[in-house]
Amino acid sequence: MKKLLFLPLLALLLVFSASAHAARWKIGTDERIDFIATTGLQTEDGKPMSLGHMVSTEYFFVPYSIKGELVLTARGEDNTYYPLPEGEELAKFQQDGDLPDPLPQPELSIFDQLFGHLLWMVIPIFVLAAFLRKFFAKKEKQPEAA
Repeated sequence: MKKLLFLPLLALLLVFSASAHAARWKIGTDERIDFIATTGLQTEDGKPMSLGHMVSTEYFFVPYSIKGELVLTARGEDNTYYPLPEGEELAKFQQDGDLPDPLPQPELSIFDQLFGHLLWMVIPIFVLAAFLRKFFAKKEKQPEAA
């Protein structure tokens, strides 16, 4: 029975260590932009722009969803991003050499994928631990036949 308590404790340890990585409990969306390449584009203010991989993580105390997409960002402004142009505008920028052709495919690291879906890993552990606890509690209470 004591071994069954190990599973929820392990799950809690995983949650708290992941939360330490996130630095706090959250509800909502957290975004970060990883640099990919410089571009020939500029903002309206004349600041040079970079191509970045924006990683968006949805939280309900622990992360439950993560996705990545390509964006443009003004160099030196980590919190500001612009959507990547589409269609003819994108083709023109690629033809002019302002954007890479083909565009790199955004990929999430294995850590991002595991951490970004942590809630969906913790819930089954708690359900399984509760089921096993009840299952073994019933076996312990059954009297032995003489």
